[in-house]
Amino acid sequence: MHCAEDDDLAMAEVRRGERVETLSYFSETLGRPPMRSENPLAEGLAAGSTLVGSPETIIAGIERLLSFTGGGAGAVLFRAHEWANREQTLRSYELFARWVMPRFQGSLETTIGSREWCSENRAGIFGPSMGALRKAFTDVGQQAPDLDRFRLHTGKSEV
Repeated sequence: MHCAEDDDLAMAEVRRGERVETLSYFSETLGRPPMRSENPLAEGLAAGSTLVGSPETIIAGIERLLSFTGGGAGAVLFRAHEWANREQTLRSYELFARWVMPRFQGSLETTIGSREWCSENRAGIFGPSMGALRKAFTDVGQQAPDLDRFRLHTGKSEV
């Protein structure tokens, strides 16, 4: 697994290191027949046993793997494969911890719930503030924000 800001960057970061590992470790060290696969990275990605990409891509890959379990999994393991350099690898761990892990730990539920509640109740929350803002503009003789922008924030068509 390797995570980067987007899929193309993730692939660029691991492509060379994966090739070196395939040739030196699997072929030379373990004695696997050379080039048993023409493109083990692509095959691993296609099979879902290798996850390389953005946090969204990694999330989708883990969700796919979990769908096979019928009840979840206890852990997801990173293999220290040295496909990317140290800085890129540490960034991969950071992105995984910040964006991927919370999706599977339930730690986003309250944040998402709060956002949805605010969105559903924005007219009551932001409406009075927008009315006060509109009055402040007109009190000093300036044009108030247009109603389209007001509707965007409150869902109402007028103050």
